[in-house]
Amino acid sequence: MSNINFTCCKCGGRKLEEVMVDVTVASQVIDVDEDGNVEYGEQTNEDGEVLYYICACCGWKVPRVRNGESLRKYLQTHGMLK
Repeated sequence: MSNINFTCCKCGGRKLEEVMVDVTVASQVIDVDEDGNVEYGEQTNEDGEVLYYICACCGWKVPRVRNGESLRKYLQTHGMLK
């Protein structure tokens, strides 16, 4: 259960995403259908740098937040942490 109660100030969306660059992602391949669509299982991420945090619904960028510490401060300030 998440302690984050994010609500986008632009659209009211409830999903927060982290956008990163230079990340190595490894995904377990579960299946490949007749059209070549791959189904993935567990995924791991390594390295990378946070570019920004966005609303997954509308793409609104959380202002001046580029790491976990500043994200926590933003969420606390806006009453979005339980």
